[in-house]
Amino acid sequence: MTKEEIYEAIGYTGKYTKEVKRKLRLLMKRFHPDVNAGDDSTMKILVEVKNELTHNKVSYTRSKKTVEKETPIKQTSQESEETDDFQRFSVGDLTKKVQELLKKLDAFTQNLFALYKRLSKEESKRVELDRAYRENMDAMQIFKEQLYRVVHISKWEIFLLILIVCNIGMLFLRFHLAFILSLFFFAFIYIVIVLSRNLKLNKIQDALYTLEIDELILKKQLDQQNQVIKEFHVKEGSIKRALQKLKDDITFYNHIIAKRTNKTKTQEYERTTSYTKRK
Repeated sequence: MTKEEIYEAIGYTGKYTKEVKRKLRLLMKRFHPDVNAGDDSTMKILVEVKNELTHNKVSYTRSKKTVEKETPIKQTSQESEETDDFQRFSVGDLTKKVQELLKKLDAFTQNLFALYKRLSKEESKRVELDRAYRENMDAMQIFKEQLYRVVHISKWEIFLLILIVCNIGMLFLRFHLAFILSLFFFAFIYIVIVLSRNLKLNKIQDALYTLEIDELILKKQLDQQNQVIKEFHVKEGSIKRALQKLKDDITFYNHIIAKRTNKTKTQEYERTTSYTKRK
């Protein structure tokens, strides 16, 4: 083998990766002089390639065609490496591993179901808090409109003030008992209207004050509830990722078990056919 063929065989792309190192080690085992009846020429080239890779003195560059051709081969080699790591385990051990993973999967599914129950309760609680917060805001808006109407002087108060001023002017012009009685009457009505307006104003302000306090409390509770729901969603995401990883592991182990069982079946078939042929 030439250097270019060796570099292409080990899949060198400019980086001395673990996959390249593993393939080079396999080639060195294959072309070792003790195994290959004294063929040490290829072994010398392999040693040179290893020295070039370890000291980062490689001058080899691959063409695009070779890269495109060897891309699927690299994927299959990775798959073979993954399956080779599990050759030391028996099918029974792999089946036990799958059963353990299924138990974990069941436990994670139950945890996720319990989390969904708690999350639904927290979501309903948040909906109730949000509804109470909106109702509180609507009540505040109504009381603010009432306060705006009460604060402003009404037309009756202006009319009574005009009458009081006119009565005072008439008393200056002519002192009469009718003017005095009408002045006291209009002043009394005006005072009653002002007092009732102030009482109503105080009630509205007190109600607005309590509503503002309730708004602050509800807003704080709503923020806390949103934080709780956010934490639940984070837990949900972590459990879902763990579930997906367990499903992938189970699929991978089942794939290896199927591969191993098919391999054993073909080996048994070859042994039986060779035995019948010898007969």
